[in-house]
Amino acid sequence: MAGTLCFLGGLMFLNAVIKLVECLDLPRIQPFTFPTKAELHTRVNVLCSLSKGTLPVTFMWIKYSGPLVELADKIEILSQRDSSQLQIKNLSGEDVGNYTCVAKNTAGETRFTAELLVEGRKIKPVLQWS
Repeated sequence: MAGTLCFLGGLMFLNAVIKLVECLDLPRIQPFTFPTKAELHTRVNVLCSLSKGTLPVTFMWIKYSGPLVELADKIEILSQRDSSQLQIKNLSGEDVGNYTCVAKNTAGETRFTAELLVEGRKIKPVLQWS
């Protein structure tokens, strides 16, 4: 089975060998997206949840190549048994980019990446005549 890791162990009991098989499923992340029209100075929430995977699972969020760190007024991460929610507050141009959710268990890890775009205010073009 794809995404499944199995271990075979043995146990000797009263001259009989008992074989034990333990199978672990890799985490499988349900695809997610950011809102298509995120506006400046608002907040966005995105949920990274599992459709499959042996628990326990640990979650981590990455922007570009570095892990995201919680900041009281900016980034909040709430992870539960099978999901992790990322909230980005007071959106600015610096928040634009690719955000990756990493789900990891003893069988391995899975990643899913979504892009956040932020809409700015529309400015009317100013025509200048020389």
